[in-house]
Amino acid sequence: MKASHPKLAKFAKAKNKSRIFLRVLCELCVRFFLQVELVAGVRNVIIRCKIGLKMLVHIVCWKYKADTTEKQRADHVAQLRALQGVIPNIESFEVGTDILRLDRSFDTGLVAKYPDRSALDFYNDHPEHQKVVAIGKQIAEKVVSVDFFD
Repeated sequence: MKASHPKLAKFAKAKNKSRIFLRVLCELCVRFFLQVELVAGVRNVIIRCKIGLKMLVHIVCWKYKADTTEKQRADHVAQLRALQGVIPNIESFEVGTDILRLDRSFDTGLVAKYPDRSALDFYNDHPEHQKVVAIGKQIAEKVVSVDFFD
């Protein structure tokens, strides 16, 4: 980055130092995590930081039927949250319920990140996931999803 103004040149120099720091930090993390051989998911996050690969983001939202009870809703959310502890290669996994309750709002949402398409496919095909899918189909009037690289 070439800057003609002294303040811009100072900013560009600081930005470059930050990038170098992050690269060194990522390299140290990769070396540490690979040496102690922690779970593959943690290593993948650190390695992706090092080489700049993108994560696959999976978002799902459920609009429950009017006759779905609060207990059914809470059980569904709990079963969704439990998937992270059962299915490998999930980098991050968040499940929550809507707080605004607008006409356009869905009731429950899930945002998960995976290192690649094969990890998402493994999650989708996993028997525990399929059990929760079946419950979601019974209590939801509509389900939407989107998947993209971030």
